[in-house]
Amino acid sequence: MLNSGTSQLVRFFVRKLSLETQRGGLETHTRWPATGPPPKQIRHELNEGGSEKQTVANTSLYTAPNSFKDCSQVMQTRTSLQVRLAVPEDVPELVAFNQAMALETEGKALEDGVINAGVLRVFEEPTHGFYVVAEGANSVVGTLMVTKEWSDWRNGVFWWIQSVYVLPEYRKCGIYRSMYCFVQKQADTNPEVCGFRLYVEKNNLVAQKTYQTLGMEETHYRMYEEELKRPSRGQSQWAGPHDPLERRA
Repeated sequence: MLNSGTSQLVRFFVRKLSLETQRGGLETHTRWPATGPPPKQIRHELNEGGSEKQTVANTSLYTAPNSFKDCSQVMQTRTSLQVRLAVPEDVPELVAFNQAMALETEGKALEDGVINAGVLRVFEEPTHGFYVVAEGANSVVGTLMVTKEWSDWRNGVFWWIQSVYVLPEYRKCGIYRSMYCFVQKQADTNPEVCGFRLYVEKNNLVAQKTYQTLGMEETHYRMYEEELKRPSRGQSQWAGPHDPLERRA
């Protein structure tokens, strides 16, 4: 597992994306201008009929439990950790964390244009899911994504936890635990959610133990997939003045 090198790589990706955005090389922030009030956070809920709706969420942040006082490395840089729903301004960090995770866990380099467009579409089309970030002192240290799977057996929705990444120097400090608690709190307000699922590498015993201590159980299923060969999808299709997350005065 990479340590300081991975953190440096993440910060390199963030700086790289920020510079390219300023030069007009990427579309990351072109739809959310730097001026004006901060964007409203969006809560994704289901109507009684099952269709999804968007409502403005409570923008208050979830403060991590006091268990973080035992993690000296976290406390050296901040007095508390906060977990919140991601907003479009977090796109550079979300992209960089995904790239770092893919490189660390699978040795795979994600193409800038494809992963950038993929992250953006979660904000463009909220039915895909939502992101959660953990931050302190205005610095993002952990992220995850939640996607949704309909279960006809349960007449409800499973939330899949994906794209989990915590900076190496903040691991084993309860960062993921706090993000998972935040996700659980979000689910408490949505009666359609019937449970949580995730997949984990077979050899990642540390992560498996973490999930078990949080109450998750290993299932008897094996996961199979077939990836289709498609042209590169590096361009986001969402543009124009009708963006649902467009800032309002």
